[in-house]
Amino acid sequence: MSRLVPLNSAEAYEKALKDGQKKGGVAAVVDERAYMEVVLSTRCAFSIIGQEFTRIGWGFESLKYPFLHFFFGVSLSENSPFRVSTAILQLSENGDQRRIHDKWLTRSACSS
Repeated sequence: MSRLVPLNSAEAYEKALKDGQKKGGVAAVVDERAYMEVVLSTRCAFSIIGQEFTRIGWGFESLKYPFLHFFFGVSLSENSPFRVSTAILQLSENGDQRRIHDKWLTRSACSS
């Protein structure tokens, strides 16, 4: 019997964590880092602990199905007209990536 519990929303995460294992909830949630940072930005009773498994790839969310999250890398041929890697590198080098992260994924509601 699996002890994994499917949770499909931030509200479900919060309820399952508050209930705990003895009341049918969970002891921990494992999900994509960016999504968890968004969830935790307004839920100050919880926090991320331990070490990240990986930082490779980019996360995407479905607007139609907000419980679906996709985490993957983008691969293009060397002469592709699409400059995704270059654009991402520029965002990282000029500090925009950090500013975007800090604006949208920091725990601003928890700092007061």
